[in-house]
Amino acid sequence: MLRLEISEKSEWFNHQAPPDNLNPATVLKFLELTHEKYYEVVGDAFGKTIPGIFTDEPSLADRHATFPANRGWIPWSYGMEAFFRERRGYDLFDLLPYHYFEGEHSSKIRHDYWYTITERYSEVYSGTIAKWCQKRDYPPSFHYNTSWIEKIRLLRTILLD
Repeated sequence: MLRLEISEKSEWFNHQAPPDNLNPATVLKFLELTHEKYYEVVGDAFGKTIPGIFTDEPSLADRHATFPANRGWIPWSYGMEAFFRERRGYDLFDLLPYHYFEGEHSSKIRHDYWYTITERYSEVYSGTIAKWCQKRDYPPSFHYNTSWIEKIRLLRTILLD
């Protein structure tokens, strides 16, 4: 059984659930509430006095995400099913149980799932912010939480052995 759950609220995120950085609407709202506000006030200083905007460790499998005990979870967002089908050419839900259990399709779905998540994150989060910056002749600046990169490296090692 699969279901979509939103993380419990976290003190780390001002008593809200962690942001959905795989969701284009979330990233656009983030830009509206941060970058656009900064630009309204100090736009002429962007790229000069203000060389970059620091975003502290955005992620998609945040260590501050909290779900009920004894329940595995993987990053997900609205629109992921269609995005996956467009990129991989098959329905994710046909093979998703193999993500959790061993079987003939386990390696394929694990690879395809995490590859697609990486594409989505790169395009939706990093790509959207980079385009916003480039449109204003402002160099994009990112500081990523590498713990999720380490998780993917670990998964890759486990799955390829």
